[in-house]
Amino acid sequence: NAQITFFSRDHFDFIRKSLPKVRVEKTNIGINLAQKNLGLDVQKTLALNSESVFIKNFETGVSEEQLRMKIDPPDLIVADIPGEIFLAAEKYDIPTIAVSNFGWTIILEHLFGKNSVQYEHYSQAYKKSSKTLVLPFNEPMRVFSNKKNTGLLRRRIGKVFNKKNGVVTTFGKSVEEIDFPLKANTSFYSLPSDDTESQDYIAASSGIFTKPSY
Repeated sequence: NAQITFFSRDHFDFIRKSLPKVRVEKTNIGINLAQKNLGLDVQKTLALNSESVFIKNFETGVSEEQLRMKIDPPDLIVADIPGEIFLAAEKYDIPTIAVSNFGWTIILEHLFGKNSVQYEHYSQAYKKSSKTLVLPFNEPMRVFSNKKNTGLLRRRIGKVFNKKNGVVTTFGKSVEEIDFPLKANTSFYSLPSDDTESQDYIAASSGIFTKPSY
């Protein structure tokens, strides 16, 4: 049987609970974004990713992942979708599969421009992917290599829920982390409370307001 290790920078406890039989570890690689309620604080994000800071963080991330691979070399890496991992894997000829419906290059191009160091680093990294599985509703993903379009996957609903007569959100952050303005007497449910599976949110909901999950 294959041994799977799941690496994540954010929502570590959530993923560990959702995948109880899988080894889950933390990683620090990825772009630093500054949230502003449900949106992006552009000015703070630009400051967090100035050219010198970005290069230092990116190169440190590649080195840390290379060390991890040297100590415990994997047979295959599936990534969504930090650039550092593809460059790190290239050193040891480890095959990589990118899985996403976008690349961070589309964000970096908007923030810093197509001629920026930030865009160039991620663009070159994405070209190193051995295979790219492109999910539906994707942006062009022009910088990726060896692309293959994929269909939607679905999972069966495993529990029976009473419908919630209110607003259910799936913004990727818990309600407690967001300063979300609500009108008086509005019912607001934070899902999951003790359930991590997205198909169960749907089963519990009479309506979904989401950005931009399937």
